[in-house]
Amino acid sequence: YTSVAGDIEVGRRARIRNAKTVAGDIEIHEGSRVRNLTTVAGGIRLAADVKVEGSIKTVAGDVEIARGCTIAGDISTVAGHIAIEDSTVKGSVTIANGKLEVTRTRVSGAVRVRYSDDKDAGMTELTIGPNSEVAELTVEEKAKVRLRIHRTAKVGSLNGVEAEYYD
Repeated sequence: YTSVAGDIEVGRRARIRNAKTVAGDIEIHEGSRVRNLTTVAGGIRLAADVKVEGSIKTVAGDVEIARGCTIAGDISTVAGHIAIEDSTVKGSVTIANGKLEVTRTRVSGAVRVRYSDDKDAGMTELTIGPNSEVAELTVEEKAKVRLRIHRTAKVGSLNGVEAEYYD
């Protein structure tokens, strides 16, 4: 499915290859299987139990992943909010400016924060929530980051950042 200036909505238990839009949102309903999801200026929302065999990419948009999802590839946004709940990401998660929240989620690859040379870019906020696992967390030099890690979370190596722990 491809759209230049419109939303893409995939129904329950559907199977598609790719969904790509330039200026629109992508919504994948419960139990569906997709390969890759890409938008330039829009959000990507996955309902429960969605399987993504490839990657999820947005330049300026939010990514919301509900419980029970499996992402085989990477997730990335340049400027947006990524929220992942009770799911598995087999690849890496990359963000440059925005917010990342993971809760009861396993990220097998790295969480990476890229430096943004945008003068208006604020602090990137990372929250590794309760019962989450992240193999590695790396922050590029000069990137402004606040990292909070729940005491029940497990994070492998931390590179380029100091963590603040919370209950």
